[in-house]
Amino acid sequence: MKTMHRLLLISLVCFSTTYLNAFCPKNGDIKCLKGAVGLTHEDITTIAFKVLAKEFFGKDKLSPSMQKALEKIVDSNALVDENQHLASLHVDGESFDEAQTRLSNAKTALEKALSKDDAEVARTVLGIALHTIQDFYSHSNWIELGNTAPNPFLGRGTPLSFAGPTDKTCINCLPSISVCLDCSFNLITGQLTSGYYSGEDHKKPFLGLLSGKCSHGGITDNSTFIPPNGGINKDTLLCIASPHTDLHLAAATVAALASEQFIRDIKQDITDKQLRELFGVGPTLAFAIDDTGSMGDIIGQVQSQVAQAVDARVGTPDEPSNYILVPINDPVDGPTAQFDNPDDFKSALFSLFASGGGDCPELQNGGMLMAVDASEKGGDVFMFTDASSKDGGLAGAVAGLAATKNVQVYPMAFGDCSFFGAPTSLAPGSLTQSVPTSAAAVLAGAPTFNVDPSYQEIADVSGGQVFALQRFEAGAVARLANAVVHDDAAQLLSIGDTLSGTAKSFSVPVDSSVTQITFSVSGTNAATIFRPNGNPVLSTDPDLNLIALSNGIISTIATPAVGIWTITVNGSGTFSMNVSGVSPFSLRSAHFVEVRGRSGHQGLYNIPGFPVLAVDNNLRVDLSDTPATVNFDLRTKAGSVIQSFAATADTNLPTVFFGTVAIPTSPFLTYITGTNSAGEQYQRVLPSMFKPQTVKLVPPPGENIAPGKTIAYTFRIDNTGSQDTFTINAKDNRNFLTGLSTNSVTVPANGSGNFKAFLAVPPDTPLATQDSLTVTISGSISGGSNFATVESTVENVTALPPDCSLAQPSVTTIFPPNKKFVPVSVLGVTDPQGQNIAINIDRVLQDEPTDGPGQGQGCPAASGINSSTAQLLADRSGTGNGRVYHVLFTATNDSGLSCQGEVKVSVPHDKSSTAVDDGALFDSTSCAAK
Repeated sequence: MKTMHRLLLISLVCFSTTYLNAFCPKNGDIKCLKGAVGLTHEDITTIAFKVLAKEFFGKDKLSPSMQKALEKIVDSNALVDENQHLASLHVDGESFDEAQTRLSNAKTALEKALSKDDAEVARTVLGIALHTIQDFYSHSNWIELGNTAPNPFLGRGTPLSFAGPTDKTCINCLPSISVCLDCSFNLITGQLTSGYYSGEDHKKPFLGLLSGKCSHGGITDNSTFIPPNGGINKDTLLCIASPHTDLHLAAATVAALASEQFIRDIKQDITDKQLRELFGVGPTLAFAIDDTGSMGDIIGQVQSQVAQAVDARVGTPDEPSNYILVPINDPVDGPTAQFDNPDDFKSALFSLFASGGGDCPELQNGGMLMAVDASEKGGDVFMFTDASSKDGGLAGAVAGLAATKNVQVYPMAFGDCSFFGAPTSLAPGSLTQSVPTSAAAVLAGAPTFNVDPSYQEIADVSGGQVFALQRFEAGAVARLANAVVHDDAAQLLSIGDTLSGTAKSFSVPVDSSVTQITFSVSGTNAATIFRPNGNPVLSTDPDLNLIALSNGIISTIATPAVGIWTITVNGSGTFSMNVSGVSPFSLRSAHFVEVRGRSGHQGLYNIPGFPVLAVDNNLRVDLSDTPATVNFDLRTKAGSVIQSFAATADTNLPTVFFGTVAIPTSPFLTYITGTNSAGEQYQRVLPSMFKPQTVKLVPPPGENIAPGKTIAYTFRIDNTGSQDTFTINAKDNRNFLTGLSTNSVTVPANGSGNFKAFLAVPPDTPLATQDSLTVTISGSISGGSNFATVESTVENVTALPPDCSLAQPSVTTIFPPNKKFVPVSVLGVTDPQGQNIAINIDRVLQDEPTDGPGQGQGCPAASGINSSTAQLLADRSGTGNGRVYHVLFTATNDSGLSCQGEVKVSVPHDKSSTAVDDGALFDSTSCAAK
């Protein structure tokens, strides 16, 4: 018996922070679970996505843009487990009708989003729907009924036939001498049913002591305390979490098939282009273009070159699935225009013309933020302007969001607002600079104007590049998009450094999977590239496509030789260099992760913002394939290795690695190196930069907001550094933001502070519109900064009442009976939509008379009616068995909906006894019987 207790204790300790009530949300070995959790929602979704990528598009391996699409679906799927109030999200408690309605609405919303070229919203909706579909097979008895294929009606609008409200479906589990109860044979129905889980809106009815409705089961499901005990879930390979664990793999297999079935149904209702957009087939092509009055000649050059690039890609694997265009003007930017059709995009592009502006500084950062927000993960944004910015405070938001989404930003500057030392003449009284008559002026040298520092920050953090050029070079540099934007793009090297008249050389290994390589240098045009055989690349070489600029070069080489390539640069001042290739093998993403999620169902989720020193040190790295060997490095932007670290492949997804790093105090990039199966050396880098901080911005979960409604999001600042005052900047892509509760917050050392952001949705906003709110904080003393993003979706929100089922008193036992009043409040009431809750004490009853022989001297024994706190007298009958107070209350949320509940507080007769509840017989607030 002692051995059994020890085994149980070990299991519970191991499982204490990772117990589950659905397939695990995401991958990653947590604590001592290792691979014992089985297949996760991430595994199941990935399996289905890859099968369909092969079926629909002939893709054996996912391209970077497809991988980013999958990540969005997986993340949205996992986040459903943050909501354990709505049974229909998880098909618990026989909520089959609601689940079918939810899935039908999801298909409509998904298809509507695709019709508006909003793939990110479509993927969000798809992830949520797939969670519900996958949970059906783990939480219902579909597998126990002998089925090995998906339910033919689930997610297809046809009502499901299932057990009635009084039909008994389970009996108590059989006693066992092992760690787990034997629940293999507790089902007693041939009808469809699903288990009830405690705390959800479908409450388990009591139908008998030995038989009744099934529970979900597992060590965190309190519904098992209501007979029958046990449960039927198949979420994991751990019996203490999943009573029907022996059917876990069968449930996961059918869940993957059902996910495929749901997506095939969607395919029948959308166009081929919309399907490509949903799956992220093809890269994103995004432009933010200043169209104020001085930009006429620049706009014309960009239009011509971009149109040529678009036409050349039609029908190729590099044809974009998403085109984005954001006009930058003053006093407003945008609106953002998204297209899946190249002709529509070109039409919008050629409709741009220079006008307005007035003063020189413009709203470039706001325009870039809108373009980054609309971009697919792993995309590229190209911004063209001839002015400085007047919204530099948004630079952190742009850089942070770009880093989060792995979007590289390329600001192209053709002047600033000083006009001192400009490379071309400026007509008196005019904001238009004259254009040289000959491209030979390139040889005259680089422009001398100052690049806006916010542009440099955005480029550095996102892994892009700033180009400071002469006006007539706009068309030439626009060709950079054609060189670096590819379906199978892979970054090999990313450098940012300073030159002082001494040449610097950088080496990069090129493996046989690289079919094209581009060396992009900004800040100097004194650069020489050497092939593996030591020969320099010459401008006359037939495999070279050269773009020569006054302040940089862009060299693209077709079918590069395998081996070590070298580039030498010289000059003075800052420079940047990116080496990118076309290859199916890439470093897809790197994210610091933390254990997060609602109690009882935690997983590894990406942290918001930049990592915090000594706090966030668990790193997840995703590759497109598994090479023969792989090494992991953190490097400075100048290319120096800071540290190497070990990472282990995930149990189920071998291209996903998890490692623990000692976070450097300075910014860094993530690199991988090693050899492939042919023994060739390779190198890949994630160009977005991590900037370690001592402050963290913790966002609230995103919510659905109905048209015409408002919402207040509360953000928390956690400061692990010295006391500082943090300035707050915020911007959203739909202009729902109406203001902040404060523009700055002072936070003490190792303390926290809060502020609110207010959003208001116009009444005519279309449903399925998604708002992305990005908030940044910057310390006035430390200079520390961080950011976070919250996404809201406009939906017809059905308000739900709060949940009183888990209410408990703040004080459960009052002793000694000293006839003093004790304040007691109500805890544990929750709201399914996270609204504020107001508690009102309605009545206080007790099981002893309030007056009479032996009843003590207290009458009345309670007060506080119509307040949030009851005052209960520490008293009981000297001749009784103890007193039990019954505190009746109403909980009301912000929507005016309420629930009623009751909590009990006892006053034992003496220290060694327990009060016996004889019923709520007497009104504690009066001296008369009930």
